[in-house]
Amino acid sequence: MTDSKKSPDALIADLLDSGIELPPMPAIGAELLAVARQPVDTVDVKKVTALIESDPSVAARILRMANSPYFGVANEVTSLRQGIVLIGLAETINTLYFYVLMKTLPRFPSVEGFSSEDYWAHSWACATAGRMLGRPQFLIRSLPGELYLAGLLHGVGKLVLAMTRKDEFARCVALAREQNIPLHQAEEGVLGFHHLALGARLLKSWNLPPSIRAAVGFYHSPGEADPRYQEIAALTQLAYLIANQSGIGYSGSPCENDPSQAWIVAQGSGPLSNRATLDPLVAEIADTLKKKSALMAAVGSSDEAVAPKEAPPSAAGRQEKRPIEAPAATPPARKEKKGFWARLLDVFRS
Repeated sequence: MTDSKKSPDALIADLLDSGIELPPMPAIGAELLAVARQPVDTVDVKKVTALIESDPSVAARILRMANSPYFGVANEVTSLRQGIVLIGLAETINTLYFYVLMKTLPRFPSVEGFSSEDYWAHSWACATAGRMLGRPQFLIRSLPGELYLAGLLHGVGKLVLAMTRKDEFARCVALAREQNIPLHQAEEGVLGFHHLALGARLLKSWNLPPSIRAAVGFYHSPGEADPRYQEIAALTQLAYLIANQSGIGYSGSPCENDPSQAWIVAQGSGPLSNRATLDPLVAEIADTLKKKSALMAAVGSSDEAVAPKEAPPSAAGRQEKRPIEAPAATPPARKEKKGFWARLLDVFRS
């Protein structure tokens, strides 16, 4: 039962004090973060190649992507460097982000109307849209890599709520659907706080830059963010609305799917506030999401064996708190026909 006398910050502090935290960021994640914080044309391709080569399962997925029908190569791609050139450095880095986060963050039990497949598909769409918004011609200062990472992580608080407060979170999802209101508003009514603030607090343990934490914490209200980070929060909100409109995955909010209602549009200044610029851009991103979904489907549809699952990062010396984990015992998966996102998640997690 929510204590109505406590502030949202106090309620989140109580949840965190109960021992909840994210699993440690793997070493490759810290190196990828450094890559995200620089323009792609300054990234050292050799360093990225070495990162991929350090994990055979990652290398296998990059080669699988390069050999997918999406790229239509006549001869099999067997060289990792050749695969990176074919896919493109930015797309390769994006795939690495997605893979690392999928491997690091735990599965969560599905609630009615919201599943792990919904969550990751929508997060991918939000991240892809965010990166496409990071163009200098729109007078954007935020780096595309940071926009992509902010999109992937924007809903991490939902994941944690589904893991730790499943019944209450299920009520939030149901309430949002029944009353046609944003999920974060339903969470405030049921829990006394919302997933944005929780997610931003949790990401401190990963030492992510303030810009990304602000994007996660304020993507529903960019005007309330520190002025230094309003742009990245606003672009993450716009990417979120574009992802909702695309129908890829599900955010838990049934009513937020109009990019023209984004805060950055309402400001009335800058290229993205002009519908003559915004509408064609949204259409371009929607088309790209559709095409890239086909690529992700091709990567996730193979039944090839992949490298054995790696051991989880050591938690030695972290006895005061334990990372959130999936339930110890889960029922066997039903053998049924799956959508491509479900297949993709299975492949990336194996």
